[in-house]
Amino acid sequence: TITDWPAYGVMAGGDDTVANGFTVSYNNIYNNDISCVAGPSCGGFHIGGLATDLVEYNNIYGNYIHDTTFASIINGNNNQVYYNVVSNVHDKGGAAWAAGYAGGMVMDGSANYVSHDNLIANNTFYNLDDAAIQIVSGSGYTTKSGHLIENNLVVNAGVNSAVGLANVGLYVA
Repeated sequence: TITDWPAYGVMAGGDDTVANGFTVSYNNIYNNDISCVAGPSCGGFHIGGLATDLVEYNNIYGNYIHDTTFASIINGNNNQVYYNVVSNVHDKGGAAWAAGYAGGMVMDGSANYVSHDNLIANNTFYNLDDAAIQIVSGSGYTTKSGHLIENNLVVNAGVNSAVGLANVGLYVA
């Protein structure tokens, strides 16, 4: 059980900008209960690397992510996220940047993170302020491509969106 942390319950990041840069590859993150009832600003997990092949071939599956304030961030390449349950994600206003991110999973390529060829499949999402799955762009974001999103169940997504994503399950911009 992972509960009440200040940012993400699980973070996996690769960085080639430091001496002896590091990679995060071929890991399995599974069967965790991740929640954040007391925290003002927290998400389930964040994976991403600052270059292709730094965060790759990781499997995130069978996790129960609930009662958080913003979405899990999925970047990197060739990662698989499947058979997770994400519920009760509600923005408490703890982080200004998180407006519109109170959903299930976001692939954004922000802060120069690589974001391509990830699989999001067979997950269940319910009771989310924003869209269940988002592929978003913004100033300074990298290109997102090759993601496969299939066979996910979405119920009550976009129930209280601060950015116009009312009743949206999948959002690509």
